[in-house]
Amino acid sequence: MPQIFYRPPSPTKPKPVPGIVTIKQHQPWLCPLMVVLAIIIIGILGWILYQNRLQTVWQNKRTFIEQHLQTQEHNRQQLEKVIQKNTSLEVQNKELRQKLTAIVRTTQESQQTYAEVLQSLSQLQEENRDLKEELTFYKFILISPNSSKSTAQAEMTNFSLTYEEETGYYPYKLVLTQRAKKAQVIEGLVQIDLVGQTNNKTERLKMASITDNQIEALDYKFIYFQRIEDYLQIPEDFKPFELIIRILPKNQKNLNEIRLRWEDLQPKEQPEHVGKP
Repeated sequence: MPQIFYRPPSPTKPKPVPGIVTIKQHQPWLCPLMVVLAIIIIGILGWILYQNRLQTVWQNKRTFIEQHLQTQEHNRQQLEKVIQKNTSLEVQNKELRQKLTAIVRTTQESQQTYAEVLQSLSQLQEENRDLKEELTFYKFILISPNSSKSTAQAEMTNFSLTYEEETGYYPYKLVLTQRAKKAQVIEGLVQIDLVGQTNNKTERLKMASITDNQIEALDYKFIYFQRIEDYLQIPEDFKPFELIIRILPKNQKNLNEIRLRWEDLQPKEQPEHVGKP
C-alpha cells in the first residue's frame, strides 16, 4: 500500500501595506505658459542676435563707405594734381614748340646763309685760283721776256684734281702755256691716261674709258695760256697710282708726256677703294 506524504501548505506572503499617496491638483495652463515663455525667450534672443548682426552689417557698410569716400577724395586730389601738372606741361610744351619753331626757322635761315656763304666762298676761291694762274703766267712772261725757245710749244704749268662725293667723279683742271719768243696761236690735243691695278694686275686705262662721254682727247688752242677743265670717272675695282698727261701739238712730232703720282695729287676726298696703290 502506497505511502501518502503530507506537504503542509506554504505560508502565505504578507500583503503589502499601501503607502501614503500625495494627490496634486491638475494645472492645465502651465504647459502653454512654458511654451509661450520659451517662444518669447527665443524671440528675444533672435531679435538681439538680429540687432547685433544688423549693427555689425551697418558698421561694416559704414566703414566701407568711409573708406570708399576717402579713396574717392584721394583720387580727386590726385586728379586735380594731374590736371594742374598737365596744364603746366601744356604751357611748357607750347613754349617749347614756339622755341623749337624759332630754332628751326633760325637754323634753316642759318643753313641757307651758310650754303650761300659756302657757294660765294667757293666761287671766290675759284676766281682766286684763276687769278693766281693768270698772275703766275704773267709773272713768267715778265721774268722771262726772251725765251730761248724759238718754236711755239704748249707746256703744262698747273694741274689740280679734286673729288666729288655726291657723284663720285674727279674734276680736274689743266693749265697750258707757251714759252716762244714770239707768241702765236698753237693748237693740238691733250690726253689723260691712268696706270693702276685691277685684281693685282697692272693695266693702263685710256682716256676714253675713264670719261663719261668716252672722250679720246681734248682740243687746245691758245696764244698765251688756256685752262682745260673736265672730270674723270674711275671704275670701283681700279686702284690708280699714276696719272699720265700727253700733250700732242698739231702737225708736230714732239710729244710732251708728264707723269704724276696719284698720291701727290691729293684729292680732297676719295673712297677707300680708289686712289690707293
